[in-house]
Amino acid sequence: MPRARWGRENPTMRRLSSAFASVVVGLLASRAASASPVYVSLLTQGTIVRVDGSGSQSVYASNLGAPGTLRLDSAGDLFVLDGVGKRVLKILPNGTKTVFTTFLPSGNDISSQELLVDASGALFSIVQRGDIASQVWRLLAGAPPVLVAEISGVSARGGTVGPDGEFYLALQEGKVVRVTHGGQVSTFYAPPTSIQMIDVRFTSQGDLIILSPQSLWKVSGASLLLLAPALLDGALQLAIDAHDRIFISGGGFGGGQGDGFIQTVDANGVLSTLGTFPGLGPVDDIDDSDFDVLPSAPQAIPALSEVGQSAAVLIFALMLSARARRRQRVPLA
Repeated sequence: MPRARWGRENPTMRRLSSAFASVVVGLLASRAASASPVYVSLLTQGTIVRVDGSGSQSVYASNLGAPGTLRLDSAGDLFVLDGVGKRVLKILPNGTKTVFTTFLPSGNDISSQELLVDASGALFSIVQRGDIASQVWRLLAGAPPVLVAEISGVSARGGTVGPDGEFYLALQEGKVVRVTHGGQVSTFYAPPTSIQMIDVRFTSQGDLIILSPQSLWKVSGASLLLLAPALLDGALQLAIDAHDRIFISGGGFGGGQGDGFIQTVDANGVLSTLGTFPGLGPVDDIDDSDFDVLPSAPQAIPALSEVGQSAAVLIFALMLSARARRRQRVPLA
């Protein structure tokens, strides 16, 4: 008697193989189709807009005063600096709004203020005081802020939390400095060629991405690589989601306030415009509007992956069980 086949001659195996392939393809397709939403604060309109992967815009939160700089934590909580109310709001994924704090760094010499959230969910602020100093403050719920570090004589244009949980600031002077929670400051990266730095972020692999006015750079090991040589004029801010998708925002300055924009950059350095905001002016985090992406988004992907993986394991187990039963029933020739 011929040996029982594992392949095309066995209809049970064929059906299970087809089901297994469908689960895997569906899982991969769901990942590919998922795109981290972008959240944009519209300062003059008092709202925050959510932009999905197709560029469709919807109001995420309204009646916020003058929402400026914003940041998302890994749980999807959104922290927003309200310039009118002189406060930081916390917006939960279900839409619940609370006042996180009304205690902020103060002084007439503050020229910009940016929010940062570390891996523990703690909230910080990068404050630029003219051209005199850059500061990092810890913002506390309902309590005065605590100064973490001050760097004199420099101008920080943007910053991020690195893979080690410490702060990394892009200085207009052309280098990236590392600031620890304990207040220690050191030079992290100084490029071999002069680059005017606007913002910095890290990829999931630990590579440093640097945004300059009209180009995008990647620092991988000791190499400095040009990712995108021709950004839209007016690029001002950078964001990277958990899947290493790169987003760039800014604004055109021709006529009135100009139009704000958000672009995406693929692995080949090709740019696509995700959304525009007519009359908004530049989308940045200095004193106008701001944007961010969920650092571990989308949250639905891990749950979907777990379901898909469980289904795949179950189907594979059924395939092995059916094969074992078949071997018991059919003797070898």
